[in-house]
Amino acid sequence: MNKNQIRLLEQCEKISWQDEAPSLDEIYIIPTKAKHESGYKIMKVVGYCDETEKCYLLDQCCDVINFGMFGSIIHNINVDIEEDGIIKVWSYHHRFKSTSRLSNCSFEVESKDVKLN
Repeated sequence: MNKNQIRLLEQCEKISWQDEAPSLDEIYIIPTKAKHESGYKIMKVVGYCDETEKCYLLDQCCDVINFGMFGSIIHNINVDIEEDGIIKVWSYHHRFKSTSRLSNCSFEVESKDVKLN
């Protein structure tokens, strides 16, 4: 991990997999060199909420990220890779709600016009 990735992780509030996370405006995926028992690389998943102005460490050892797993229709989701190697997922029109954070990190995707619980 590079210094910027470590700095981002240090700023995050950690959330247990059992606790509900707030609605998120951005998701950051930080690749690691470690491998999951599945053989795929482990990712750390961070969410940012505009409303609270906080970062949340959602998952530290997932090997899969799912979007719209529960029937959400996904349009206009953007993925960028920042200079420091962090992958950013965002949308002008959608927010993300973390629904599961074990081996897989899953998100529901809702319109920003709809208030997520």
